[in-house]
Amino acid sequence: MRLLAASLLLSLTIAYVSAQSSQKVNQCTNTATSAIPNLCSQTDAECQGALQQIGNCLTKCATGTNQSDAYVLNCVKITCTTPNKTVQNWLNSYIKCIHLVNLSFSILLLAIFTLAF
Repeated sequence: MRLLAASLLLSLTIAYVSAQSSQKVNQCTNTATSAIPNLCSQTDAECQGALQQIGNCLTKCATGTNQSDAYVLNCVKITCTTPNKTVQNWLNSYIKCIHLVNLSFSILLLAIFTLAF
């Protein structure tokens, strides 16, 4: 009976933590998206081009055959780069935000599992 109660509690906690993680990922995405209009000046064609290139790369990574979070994050880290410092810093901030959410989620799940059993 105790094992059943612990399993139920673990399942509920995982569902709650997963929902919180999804909200944090959405918050990262919303923050990054809201920064785009002010990222490049209208007259900076090089910056606009770099932003377009990164956007295409992000789309390519997200629409591949393997769309797991780990694959997409790794694809973005490896292939989505630009010499434009402004755009690259923006992308690095977004990657860092997403990575921290995924990392903290994984560690929290491990901790919950360890405590439950």
